Amino acid sequence: MNQSGDPKVGYKSPPQHSRFKAGQSGNPRGRPKKSTVGFELVQELKRTVTIRENGTEQKTTKAAALAKSLVARALNGDMRAIGHLIRLLPVQFQPPVEVADQETSPSDMQALQRFIERKLAGAELANSADKKLGITPSDKDTLHD
Repeated sequence: MNQSGDPKVGYKSPPQHSRFKAGQSGNPRGRPKKSTVGFELVQELKRTVTIRENGTEQKTTKAAALAKSLVARALNGDMRAIGHLIRLLPVQFQPPVEVADQETSPSDMQALQRFIERKLAGAELANSADKKLGITPSDKDTLHD
């Protein structure tokens, strides 16, 4: 024992008053998370900013202000801004797909009818094979479970 009353103070035996309390971590907040550029960028784009549009001031996010600025530059003929918009929103710049409003030709109807008949015939063959094996519809449900 030393003069402060601790049994042994030294290597791997700190004084009693400076030891961690029972059930308490030595680093309660934990290690700080590593900051990434992408995370910082998203946080910055979420912050609000006041912009003047058509003589009136509006509060909006920086992301919305950036989008408005990009669209405005594209509308003024800035080819780089137009290229950025096309890359960011490729679906918006595709020509609309028009659905042909045509009736089905008789040959197509015949082909469709043959297809349906083949499918129905296949189902009937499967049912007849099940009957020969003695499999009932309720048995099929238990076979797939």
